[in-house]
Amino acid sequence: MKDSSKMILLHHWFGFTNEEISNKLGYTKTKVSDCIRKGRKYGHVPKFRPKIIPEYESHAFYRKGSISDVLDDLSREQRAWVVNNAKKEGCLSVAEYITEIVRDAHAEQCLT
Repeated sequence: MKDSSKMILLHHWFGFTNEEISNKLGYTKTKVSDCIRKGRKYGHVPKFRPKIIPEYESHAFYRKGSISDVLDDLSREQRAWVVNNAKKEGCLSVAEYITEIVRDAHAEQCLT
């Protein structure tokens, strides 16, 4: 596997969008999309499957959604806030930052 492909797949794994990968690494969106598609084809990237939260299996249509769904529902200002705070906290992705927010809120709630 070429170094360029490894970098693209690594960024994809960390949750960057194809556009972000393209902008950050300087490749065309087509190159990024093709690389991720080929990565799925050859088993380097898992095929996308909507996942059900195990605790809610009885609610078969209750999907996890994705970080993209969350970001799409935020305003531009809110997205910028999330990304800036994720960077300040040293998180490698928005997903990692949101995970930390949920863990902190859960821990705080369990203490009260």
